[in-house]
Amino acid sequence: MKVLRAVAVGGAVLVLTAGIFFGSTFHSRAQLQLQPEFAPIQPLEEKADSVVKIVAESQGLPVVPLKLLPRYGAYFEAFDLYGRLLPPMPFLPLNPNLVAYQMADGQFLLDNGQHCLIPQLPKQTRRQAPTPDEFVQMQVDELMRLIAQVQEAQADAQLKAALGLTGEMSSPEANGPAELDFGTNLWLEVDTGSFAPGYFPIILHNTIEGHYYEILSKTDLAATNWSGEAVVKGNNVGEATASLVTNGRTNLFIWACSSGLVIDPCPTTPLQLAQLIMGASVTISNATFTGTNVARGTFTNGFSCALPMDSGVILSSGNVTNAVGPNYSTGGDGGGYFFIAGDADLDNLVGGSGTSDAAVLEFDIISPTNYVKFEYMFASEEYPEYEGLGYDDPMAIFVDGTNIALVPFTSTLISVNTVNGGYAPHGISPTNSQYYVDNADPYYTSGTAAFNIQFDGLTTLLTTQTQISSGITHHIKIAIADYGDQGWDSAVFIKTAPPCQ
Repeated sequence: MKVLRAVAVGGAVLVLTAGIFFGSTFHSRAQLQLQPEFAPIQPLEEKADSVVKIVAESQGLPVVPLKLLPRYGAYFEAFDLYGRLLPPMPFLPLNPNLVAYQMADGQFLLDNGQHCLIPQLPKQTRRQAPTPDEFVQMQVDELMRLIAQVQEAQADAQLKAALGLTGEMSSPEANGPAELDFGTNLWLEVDTGSFAPGYFPIILHNTIEGHYYEILSKTDLAATNWSGEAVVKGNNVGEATASLVTNGRTNLFIWACSSGLVIDPCPTTPLQLAQLIMGASVTISNATFTGTNVARGTFTNGFSCALPMDSGVILSSGNVTNAVGPNYSTGGDGGGYFFIAGDADLDNLVGGSGTSDAAVLEFDIISPTNYVKFEYMFASEEYPEYEGLGYDDPMAIFVDGTNIALVPFTSTLISVNTVNGGYAPHGISPTNSQYYVDNADPYYTSGTAAFNIQFDGLTTLLTTQTQISSGITHHIKIAIADYGDQGWDSAVFIKTAPPCQ
């Protein structure tokens, strides 16, 4: 079994490139170019100095004797017989003939004495193989990029440490830039001998049992956003596993992280929230918010909490920051006693009165399409112990005055009493339980939380849409409130619209 692995502060990265896996520390973001497949080649005449030595000396990199090298680090060995920069290994190399140049703390460039070789490109590429000078320049450029990125990352880490801006780390004693330590940091493992066509297995190590981790990817490190690949859960031996689909991608960067839900509350404006929900192609106007400012905001990193959406808008009858997990509270955490009014439209849905602490986002839209669509999850701290007892927190999405946030295939609004798993101690039977997910209230239920967030229960990801007329103005209103009391709050998570919408 061939294993490549990587260590990083708060996460780990692997790179799949042209059929090989490349591991690196996340903060160094070592540069990898998509390399062609090389045919057998013939070496050039031996030169006095290798490209590695020439570049390292030109950049002033100090030579570190092998006996002084740390046991653990990021060791980049360049180049192999095909002229490719080899994957960095996270431990001291065994070859006593290597010369080590220090790029930054814990980051070393190794010279194995291999001189530049000319690759012979496959005929089907219909490209002319580079000349010796061109290929030397390619390797010089690659090494220069690697050194620059490693040193830039080191400087960034030192600046953050000086400012007290340390990232999430597995070791509670860590303060400042972390050293590579396989006992405390996440690292990814790939078994290159167990590939199935189109798939590759990964193992995330040093996980916490029951904690969720997000597997993200991008095909270009210059791209702004990472895409969700999978959500994995730590087991009792400190591992989490996933099998990822390559989908024909030959240059793939994989990042595993455990950062939990990130809530960004007000001052996000009502207009910004509405645009996130509706998408860039929809014209928004007259956006308003009614309620306490801390009852609205945006969320990210949902995948790392096992939510089926990674980002979006959150409205709550309490403080939105209380949504951050893990679920340690039974509900009465004092986060939502705002003592403000409810919403008349929600009152009408639950019998005419009784709502309070309402959070209401309203806006007008002009859409280029003839429909509007929302994907959302309702969550509440009222679950499960207050099901059926009159504390029926409601939420609604009104389009031109009509609520379209309904239990699927019914005309029933979404609330604690209409979607739940029942509560046997009170004789409450499940209602529409196929749309309910228990999140293991720490006092009233047993088991493991399904999501790494605070709420005791949630609906599944629900989708609702309705027809509208394109090109004319329609009114949207999204509302949620407490009912029967002002504690034990509820929230609605609304998925961000796709970029093309």
